[in-house]
Amino acid sequence: MQAFIAQCWDHLRQEVTDPAQLRCIVPSIRAGNFLRQCIQESQTAPGFLPDIIPIEAFIQEVADLQIIDELPLLFECYQVYLNRQPDQPKEDFDTFSSWATILLGDFNEIDRYLVPTDSFFSYLASIQELNHWSTHDTQSDMVRAYLQFWNELPEYYGDLKDILASKGLGYQGMVYREATEQIAYYLEAKGERPHAFIGFNALNTAEQFLFQEFLAHGSHFVLWDADNHFIGDKGHSASLFMRRYFKTWSYYEKHQPQFIGDNYSTPKDIALVEAANALDQVKEIGNLLKDLSADQQRNTAIVLADEELLLPLLNSLPANVHKVNVTMGVSLKSQPLTLWVMALMELHIRYPKNFYYKALFKVLEHPVCQLILADGSLLVQKMTRENQISINKEAICANLKAEDQHLLELLFASWPSEADSALNRLEQIIASVAESSNDLHRTASVKLLAVCTQLKNMQQRYGSLKSLEALRNIFRQLAGKQQLDFQGDAYDGLQIMGVLESRALDFQRIIMCSVNEGFLPSGSAAPSYITNDMKYQYGLPGLFEKDAIFVYHFYRLLHRAKDITLFYTAVGSGFQAKEESRLIKQLRNNHPQHKISQRTLKTKMNATKVALKVIPKDSDILERLQQIAAKQFSPSSLITYIWNPIEFYKQKILGVGPADILEEDIALNTLGSVVHETIETLYKPLAGSKLTEAVLKALLPKITPTLAAQSIKHLGKHYLAGKNRIVFEVAQKYVQFAIQSDLNHLTAGREINLIAVEMPLRAVFDHPSLGPIHLGGTADRVDTLDGKLRIIDYKTGKVEPNQLQLANWEVLTTDYKYSKAFQVLMYGYMYWLEHKSIPDQAGIISFRKQSEDFMAFGWKTPGSRQLDHQLTEATLNSFEQELSKLIAELFNPEIPFTEKEI
Repeated sequence: MQAFIAQCWDHLRQEVTDPAQLRCIVPSIRAGNFLRQCIQESQTAPGFLPDIIPIEAFIQEVADLQIIDELPLLFECYQVYLNRQPDQPKEDFDTFSSWATILLGDFNEIDRYLVPTDSFFSYLASIQELNHWSTHDTQSDMVRAYLQFWNELPEYYGDLKDILASKGLGYQGMVYREATEQIAYYLEAKGERPHAFIGFNALNTAEQFLFQEFLAHGSHFVLWDADNHFIGDKGHSASLFMRRYFKTWSYYEKHQPQFIGDNYSTPKDIALVEAANALDQVKEIGNLLKDLSADQQRNTAIVLADEELLLPLLNSLPANVHKVNVTMGVSLKSQPLTLWVMALMELHIRYPKNFYYKALFKVLEHPVCQLILADGSLLVQKMTRENQISINKEAICANLKAEDQHLLELLFASWPSEADSALNRLEQIIASVAESSNDLHRTASVKLLAVCTQLKNMQQRYGSLKSLEALRNIFRQLAGKQQLDFQGDAYDGLQIMGVLESRALDFQRIIMCSVNEGFLPSGSAAPSYITNDMKYQYGLPGLFEKDAIFVYHFYRLLHRAKDITLFYTAVGSGFQAKEESRLIKQLRNNHPQHKISQRTLKTKMNATKVALKVIPKDSDILERLQQIAAKQFSPSSLITYIWNPIEFYKQKILGVGPADILEEDIALNTLGSVVHETIETLYKPLAGSKLTEAVLKALLPKITPTLAAQSIKHLGKHYLAGKNRIVFEVAQKYVQFAIQSDLNHLTAGREINLIAVEMPLRAVFDHPSLGPIHLGGTADRVDTLDGKLRIIDYKTGKVEPNQLQLANWEVLTTDYKYSKAFQVLMYGYMYWLEHKSIPDQAGIISFRKQSEDFMAFGWKTPGSRQLDHQLTEATLNSFEQELSKLIAELFNPEIPFTEKEI
């Protein structure tokens, strides 16, 4: 089947007297390269090639303006902001850029779609005023200044365009709008040469205007890659835009669109492959490629809907794949060197004096740092061994080798707060890495040094960066725009590309990864101040239109393909869950005469039996156990032993805690800490008193500020960023539930006396063979409900009632399932020994099992269905016997620490 580009060239050669006079406008550089290759292969004699121009370069030519890069545009916009009303207080560049980036995106959109700006800006200002519904009499100075800015937005917009135009520059939308105003001059100068617009689909309003102008003036062509299967289906997103054009453009009242084919309806083999995860997809692609010859590979494209899979895919290519052309680059922002540099900058921003160990370890333990700093890992070990939470620069230098002193000064001496000096320091550090690293790091360092040079030039021109934090943010943004490119033959071998790079290209065999919602289509839109109703009113694209763009790209790739394999991941869990794309469902339910097959990848598990660790108890270990016994065994430490003795050995004997993960999202343990500390802060002033409805209701408005303070303590000021915002809302619900639970009891006529929150419990258990064993822990809450003494532990994780129910005492210390029962019984036992009083109940309030409220430990007599929730002396004596056996096992030199299969 003839490829679309070849079909276009055959058509143009027949229609145009002198093809060398053609100007071919294409969607991308890659499509232009394939067109050029097609023309060269079809030529039988030497001759001139037509002009082949990507659409963006063509628009700049028509407008006689160059598109400015995003960052210089932001700096130019900041100058406009500073120059207007210079006597008014102004935000620093870092704060300004956080909202101006969105605003510039909106400027770009309204210009590309030729929105009338006067009415648009008036409408937008009115919406902002409605959002701040205060009357003019009660508005604060800050709100008035904010609304004044929106009212003056047309002036900011105009000033920015004037300054850019005076320099021969413009942002993309401005250049597009200018092109529509200059098109008559362009047609007068170059309109006699035939123009062909090849392989376009979703056009903005400016492009639609330009295309129609060309169609209305002389022998010009717009060649669509359309298919009757979709054009005839008025409800299909793949043909959404073309149907609009064919219906509304005056040219098509008298002419038929070119080309509309019937390629999609030809029989195809389509394999739908479900994988457990993304890595399974790329491994299976490697298996598929093993069976392809070199000729077959030349006509095969691997399309990555999730471009993060590029490196895993390249590492999965089999040995028979010798030639690969990768159209995508690897983002510089994701390179190890960049990540390390960002961690180093973050270290100095957050801890300008004494370095907190987590942030410092992130720098020292990074592979890049280990290449240039010989003793970094030794310092990590020393600080861990000595439980050192922070360290200053002088101590770092004293602990590392003398030959590293110059580098140490660069890395850890106090960084200048001024962006200019900090940039010089950064440049020296990157240069040091380049001198002593491998090829990959050297390549990344060259790119990063170019970023530094670009930043220096912009700083010299604008001087807008005033702080290290602002430098960090802009450095990250610039690094995100850079790529490490791969070398390869663009026309030979296996082709690997992203979805957008596939425009106007055809392959017989298509393999596509990550055909999941969130990737294809993306289901997301760029941040905007323009509301959805405004977008609809002014003809701006919404989420439906943006999704339709990728629906077209997906189906267009299938038009001329014969062998298609589509991978998608099964539904996961948590925030990363992505279901199969709606496009997969469409293929299953509605296809012409294709052969659709479905299979599920089975992950091959390594059946090799790994020997479990066994650690004998020598005299040093037994001595360490005696030290713990003299201090205290806590419920959590004994539960760790029940779960896995080797983990107990690591944590309590060696003193190596569980891995401390730096959290960008709130992990479960952090969520638990934030919730517990919030409840403690709210309830502690009430300890020792009888709770009343009035007192509890007064706590409700304090939840959010108290929770925020605890979140900042654990996560810093960005605790509401991204997914953390969702978890913050969940934490609010948990704390509200804790208070509401008490209120419900009071409104039901019950009485609560709060004895203590975070109550320390200490007791000495006289072991029959080992002597005194000290026990200790902290109960989240101790209270009385209608006179019954309760010990309560809060859990942010899910707890089921059966985890607190026992019918056999022996499982308490052998089955981790009953660890919750062990914990609350140990609290009850310690309370009894310390206070000579047996609590009535000990149990858990699980915030994820709110239907159960308080779940108390219950004993079920064998043969009985009834649960007894009352703690008695007999209950605690039975617990003491199991505790005694557990501690005897722990101290028995004949029983080694043996790893459990988990």
